[in-house]
Amino acid sequence: MTLAKVLNEVKKMEAMKYINIYKYHIENRVEIMVKDFEGFDEDWSEILVWYDEEAIFQMEDMLKEASIGYGYEMGHNLYIFKDGEIEVSYASEEI
Repeated sequence: MTLAKVLNEVKKMEAMKYINIYKYHIENRVEIMVKDFEGFDEDWSEILVWYDEEAIFQMEDMLKEASIGYGYEMGHNLYIFKDGEIEVSYASEEI
C-alpha cells in the first residue's frame, strides 16, 4: 500500500482525534505524533493529555498489516512502505 492510501485510511480512523501528522518530503517520511502532552503547569509538572489507547493500537495494527516491514528507530515504531516510511511517536517523548 502507498503512503497516500495509508494516510487516507488513518484519517478515517478514530485515532485521528488524538494525533498530528507531519510530512517530511525528504526521504518520503511521515511522522504521526500522538498528542499525549500539553505542556507544563505553574509548578513545571508535565500536563499529560488523555487519549484513546485502543484507537492508537488499532491504527498501529493497521499500519503493521499494510506495511512491507516494521521495526523501531530511536525508540519509535517505524513502518516501511514501498514509497516511504511512517514513524509513530508520542509528544511526551519529545520533552
